[in-house]
Amino acid sequence: TTTIYNVPVDFSYDSAAYTSRGLSIVNAEEKTVNLKLSGDGYTIGSLSANDFVVYPDWSSVRDSGEKSLRLQVRSQSTLLTGVSVSIDGDNTVDVVFDVVEEKTLPIQVTTNYLKIADGYILYGTDISKETVTLSGPSTELSQVETCTAEVTYSGELTSPVTLDTGLRFYTRSGGEVKFEYTTLETDSVEVTLQVYKLATLPVEVSFDPSVLVYSLSKKTLNVAGPESQIDRLSTLSVGTIDLSTFALDKVYEMPIELPSGIRLLDNISSITVSFDSSRLETKTMNLPAS
Repeated sequence: TTTIYNVPVDFSYDSAAYTSRGLSIVNAEEKTVNLKLSGDGYTIGSLSANDFVVYPDWSSVRDSGEKSLRLQVRSQSTLLTGVSVSIDGDNTVDVVFDVVEEKTLPIQVTTNYLKIADGYILYGTDISKETVTLSGPSTELSQVETCTAEVTYSGELTSPVTLDTGLRFYTRSGGEVKFEYTTLETDSVEVTLQVYKLATLPVEVSFDPSVLVYSLSKKTLNVAGPESQIDRLSTLSVGTIDLSTFALDKVYEMPIELPSGIRLLDNISSITVSFDSSRLETKTMNLPAS
């Protein structure tokens, strides 16, 4: 007789016995066993762990749940006649079965715990990945309703920043889900916070030097943008008027076009420009050909 020590249990051997039922192993303890051999000394003296496979007996697996299964041992060779082999000691293993599925959820960014400095605004967020895919037992995945990236930052924000943010999962009722067997495609994402400086700037319209007096439907605009750009602005131009088109009581509708990177906070898209023509009149003159 002899003993082969530390032979690993092979959970993939004859796995069709449970996969044919739509089941997968979601948890199994890593286990090794010792094999006790008896037979012709010359034959068993040359044997090693590679000559045998130890695997659970799947015959009792019918549905999901944790099962305690007996282990079986089989020779990898049909030539080992006259050799008997048995498992020495504990010959059971605990295995958890379930229907394994995939579930893809949109990632929702939450910024409830951020502090934005006075005079600044969190204009928007960008996320490195829009969705996350989970793979695991249906009993766990069925609980999950939402996925959030809850951004935190120590201190007050005054400029854009990118933060590595962990993902958290919740049930429909708002309870947090802690996974036991489910695996995640990723457990964190990068969230970029677009923190802009606020400003209220006067509006101006450009045209050739003239005695014309104009008025605007809105004299100032509320805007936001990167601090370095906002600090360089003192006024906002909404365009140039071609005075060759001028007529008494004519009103100009000027679309608002802001410098790149500057965002308009007012809910308007244009400004109306009108001229004071109370002291103006028109006159047609004939010019001699010379």
